[in-house]
Amino acid sequence: MPVKMTKLVKLGIPGLSVPQGTHMCGFFRGAEQRADLMFPYLHEGLRSGAKCLCAFEANDRQAISECELNRFAPCYPLVLLCLYSLGHFRGDLLIDILKTHPKVLMGFTVLDNPYYVPPDELAATR
Repeated sequence: MPVKMTKLVKLGIPGLSVPQGTHMCGFFRGAEQRADLMFPYLHEGLRSGAKCLCAFEANDRQAISECELNRFAPCYPLVLLCLYSLGHFRGDLLIDILKTHPKVLMGFTVLDNPYYVPPDELAATR
């Protein structure tokens, strides 16, 4: 059972923090937008002594992997930011990815994702 994390983690974007255990996605167009989202996040994580990981691969099974992270993330003191290029991935894959993230980074704001589907519910549709 997930443990409720209460400590806030700074994302490197001024005024933006989220609770530990947050799993969110962000979408970008081009290297400059990606850098604007990724570099502050990594800089703040490294500055605070956190372990940081970047992954740049995605495939048709990505939504299943992302969905399973929702079982994992709330149990640990971490923040997962998954960034996806709007110009690189097929629209149907991006829609599936969106459904797997409870939070969405839109510009420099974190929002509750109204399209989020919990893991068990999403698995039942596959």
